[in-house]
Amino acid sequence: MNTFIKSINWFDLVPSGLAGMKNLITVGGGTVNQDDYVSAAATPSGNLLVAYISPAHSGSITVDMTAMFGSAEARWYNPTDASYTTIAGSPFANIGTRQFTPPGNNGTGYTDWVLILEANVVPDTTSPSVPTNLSATGISSSGIALNWAASTDNVAVAGYKVFRGGLQIATTTQTNYTDNGLSVSTSYTYTVSAFDASGNVSDQSTTATGTTLSPDIIAPSVPQNLSAVPNVGQIALSWSASTDDSGIVAGYQVFRDSILFSTTTLTSFVDTGLNPAVTHEYAVAAYDWSGNVSSQSLSVSTTTPNTPSGIVAGFALNEGSGSITNSSYVPLTGTLVGSPAWTAGKYGNALNFSGTNYVNLGNPASLQLTGSITLSAWINISSNPWDDGAIIAKLGSNSLGWQLKTTPDTGSRTAAIQISSNGSDSIQRYSSAALALNTWYHIAGVYNASARTLDIYVNGVLNNGILSGTVPASMFNSTQNVNIAQRTGDPSTYNFRGIIDNVRVYNRVLNSSEIQADMNTPLP
Repeated sequence: MNTFIKSINWFDLVPSGLAGMKNLITVGGGTVNQDDYVSAAATPSGNLLVAYISPAHSGSITVDMTAMFGSAEARWYNPTDASYTTIAGSPFANIGTRQFTPPGNNGTGYTDWVLILEANVVPDTTSPSVPTNLSATGISSSGIALNWAASTDNVAVAGYKVFRGGLQIATTTQTNYTDNGLSVSTSYTYTVSAFDASGNVSDQSTTATGTTLSPDIIAPSVPQNLSAVPNVGQIALSWSASTDDSGIVAGYQVFRDSILFSTTTLTSFVDTGLNPAVTHEYAVAAYDWSGNVSSQSLSVSTTTPNTPSGIVAGFALNEGSGSITNSSYVPLTGTLVGSPAWTAGKYGNALNFSGTNYVNLGNPASLQLTGSITLSAWINISSNPWDDGAIIAKLGSNSLGWQLKTTPDTGSRTAAIQISSNGSDSIQRYSSAALALNTWYHIAGVYNASARTLDIYVNGVLNNGILSGTVPASMFNSTQNVNIAQRTGDPSTYNFRGIIDNVRVYNRVLNSSEIQADMNTPLP
């Protein structure tokens, strides 16, 4: 489904019956909040309508065709193999309603399908532009590096075909390619062409000629000035660049405790996933394209710091740039989705969320918790969504779990911790204090499995308000991924709007003193 979502402008879609959108499914839409419910959405312009039909649904659905701005081509998308099937009789006029019947088994024993209606779909017959500025440079006795300027296309360039001596030898999505396995001191001619997803191919570029180098038996110089900086769960290495008689150093070998364990083309490397309070010794060596390897650098040793008791995630969100964020203390990585903005936080940097973006932490075993849990974060709300604003969450509409959030459930915007005993029910503790906009708050939620209590702290002080439901002796582990700033599986509906900083998850109960210590101590 990820491939399908990325192929459409999902952020333009408005759910059926919300924000002025028509009720798109008039018959056979199932029951809201039940497994057979048909989730449908369309663009306000009427050029795209999408409806997901779950395996629990049976029978046909009837679509309001007046939601489309013109005649619409109808297709079924198979989420198991990412294939499309055009529906017979398509395109259909944008008048009245029309019934659509899913094809049945999708090939894996399930019956989930996606109905896609696209108005005025025009076949793409335009080829990309011809690649320009092709260069071919010998980089070793057996390799030639090719580079060229990117082509353009009326839709998008899908990739490039690489030709040697008039015969195609490769395809690539990049604007560079290295041709290896060639003869020593030999010249070769190359061209490239561009292609798009519709199969249109450009003419081939002008020819470029490259010559492989003479045999190289001289190793690069030994890397100098190796340094190692420890952090929680990782050690960052850096060193001065080596030189080589060919003019090009291909890369570096990285040794930990006298064992070669990685290579890199950079003069830096971060060794992650390390245990706390362990000393490691490092050295690096340089190599060239002919396979010559230098002697190892002088070694350096350093020790990883200790880990706080029970912490299973600690995102300082302090990177300040890039599309990933790394957890302190434990080896977890979050992927920024939808480009949340780096900004000044409560401590150092933080992330500013617009309501359509979030951080995806995946579903690691360390966060698949069923016992006691403590969730905390610094937040600064810029505006409120119409419903909950997830701070960190592991739940979705069809698989409830745990989350820390802001919510209007009690009438005013408060903080809350939510858990589930079985994936369907929802037990929540709300704060008694209301949350204002553009104000920093430290929010912490604590589930004590043995005491069967649920508590909420605001700025380090217990602030229990209404308790909804009976606290269970264990909580349900949702199958959903863990997200920062979004309720998993509900894009744009339950997203946090504002700044989030220093997000922590513990697999134990923190007392008030420990929560205050976390509030006043930034993550490393």
